[in-house]
Amino acid sequence: MLTKEVIGKLSELYDEYYNKADILLRNNPICKFKDGKCILGNPNGCCGNKWDLVTGKQLPESSCINHMIDKGCTVKCIRCKFFLCYNIRMQYIELHKGLTKLHDEFHTKYLDIYPEEEPFPHYYQSKEVWLHNLHKKLNSKKRLGG
Repeated sequence: MLTKEVIGKLSELYDEYYNKADILLRNNPICKFKDGKCILGNPNGCCGNKWDLVTGKQLPESSCINHMIDKGCTVKCIRCKFFLCYNIRMQYIELHKGLTKLHDEFHTKYLDIYPEEEPFPHYYQSKEVWLHNLHKKLNSKKRLGG
């Protein structure tokens, strides 16, 4: 059942796995940005684009709002930490395995805390939006007497 305590635990879990993935990526600077382009020549790299997670191909619609600044992204989004584009995944297989392991652990622990709801696609939002929506859901259940 969704409670403030459950939301707090999910928030801590989110931070824990966001930070673990961030450390893994910082120790493996794979995108090698230079002049606003990644190593593959894409402006902002994967950011601002929606990618098919199976094929690694770019989809036509954008999934990110305009939140990039000179020093990087201003949004805390765990999905972005878990994602590698297809070309990078093929070049950095061990890193990809490490991020996949973190992703799977996050998913399992999320369901241990809150089994009533699958975390996908909710965690594809920024942490701020995700928490807002959880609180909104909690408040609507309270108003309905649930």
